[in-house]
Amino acid sequence: MDTQIGCAIKASNELVKNLHRDGFDRGCIATFNDYMTTFTKNKASLHRSLNGINNAKNGTRLYDSIVDVIQIFRNRGEVSRPWILVVVTDGDDNISSRSLHKCAQETSSLFTTKESNNFLFLVGVGDGVNSEKMNEMASAGNFIYIHAKDFFLLELIFLKIANKITTSLSLSLGNLTVGDHSASWAEVQRHRNLSKVAIDYALLIDVSASMNSRVISSNSVTNLNSVITHATRAIGQSFDSRIINTTNVALLASWIDKKRGNPYNFSDLPFEFKLIHRASRDGFGNDKFHNNCDNKGPTIVVIKVKYSGEIIGGYNPLEWRCVKINEWSTLLPNNHDFYIDQQRRTSKSFIFSLTNQTISRVTLNNDAIIWSRNKGPCFGLQDLCITNNFGKSEQRSYENRIINKKNFEIEEYEVFQVIDKRPRFSIFYFIFMIFMGIFKIIKFIFMRLFLGIYWTCYIVYWIIYWITYWTVITLICVAGIGLIVSILALPIILYLYLEAEIAWVILSALFIYAPILGLIGEYLVI
Repeated sequence: MDTQIGCAIKASNELVKNLHRDGFDRGCIATFNDYMTTFTKNKASLHRSLNGINNAKNGTRLYDSIVDVIQIFRNRGEVSRPWILVVVTDGDDNISSRSLHKCAQETSSLFTTKESNNFLFLVGVGDGVNSEKMNEMASAGNFIYIHAKDFFLLELIFLKIANKITTSLSLSLGNLTVGDHSASWAEVQRHRNLSKVAIDYALLIDVSASMNSRVISSNSVTNLNSVITHATRAIGQSFDSRIINTTNVALLASWIDKKRGNPYNFSDLPFEFKLIHRASRDGFGNDKFHNNCDNKGPTIVVIKVKYSGEIIGGYNPLEWRCVKINEWSTLLPNNHDFYIDQQRRTSKSFIFSLTNQTISRVTLNNDAIIWSRNKGPCFGLQDLCITNNFGKSEQRSYENRIINKKNFEIEEYEVFQVIDKRPRFSIFYFIFMIFMGIFKIIKFIFMRLFLGIYWTCYIVYWIIYWITYWTVITLICVAGIGLIVSILALPIILYLYLEAEIAWVILSALFIYAPILGLIGEYLVI
């Protein structure tokens, strides 16, 4: 049993031996070359099927084989039971007719629609595994991906998988924990027997030609500890979601942080994702969303589209709120609440599709987030908006569309509060805060000085204005009075002109009109 296929069969026999309860649970054995049993409660039959696998040949038919097993669950699986699928491979797919995303979509659409707990494990062993593609497959298909370089350690990985299943289904866990490296198969079997939950499970084993290779192990403690650590991190960490898994969460955290290169590992996330709203549990109504999610700071919304199974969503770096108009208006009655929609500015929000592994960042910052009492979470001007259990998507404020549907029905959506776990204090942050304090002091002094100069100029301006204004008014009044007097004196002047000498006429004219001409001249000069 020193070949890769031999190690896989041995580890699978241990898993069946300790996880399967005869006459109660149902198991299925399948391989990449179309060999597949039906679900059976007979443990001995499952062992015979495993031991009958001995002809590894052809290429790695990973994606098609997973879809074939999915059909078995769809046609023969009992919906009331938890479904478990464990896939073991040593290389990259090279002969499947289906694509990675088609396979992942089939898996996600079936396993995430059930109410019961479901477990999907993708185990890659050896140096021939393309971990980048396996991680992509895990993210899109809601698998937990585990990688080990040594087939001799496959049994340890299966022990960790059994550990995860038993701790999730058993009502009495005793001292057994997922992170307990010393847990044995006997303990797993004992705790499995405590559970009253029957399961349907399938083991899908790679039987490509490379699986005939002999196993050469370093047997190093370092390699063993590395596998233990990786397996514990991969399947030992829990995440409360019916839509996404830990791989998805790590990818979303990387997008939030704009991390370049490889995404975060789930165990090393700088953020905590806290579930604050689940539509199927708390209600699809807009008011339910606002009751749970308003004023909670940054959040991420994850949506599962009905019928298609697509997983989309968006990140809000601000918060959600409902704005009452009668809080600041005196014209509206206080015994009724009136709300308005508000557009909020940010450059850090984005919408995404986990199904297509795409992200669309905001382009119109002023319309990035919409606060609306009559809607649920709304990103942009209809780029992604939820109203009760219906969604709408039109490309307006973000780079690209994330779903090829304008209107769609929502099967489930969840909202997670995003909490930054990184310490706020650092030497750079301290220096930054000092500079910000100095800047605020300078700004305060300048504003006070500027306001003093401003108000001084303002008062002087109005003093000069009013002095000039009343001076002009006075001159106009005097000129008007002089003009009236002149008009009244005109008959006297004519009389003097006719009856008296010319000298008296000139003197009278000068006496009457001189003041008037002087005032007019003074006015023109001013």
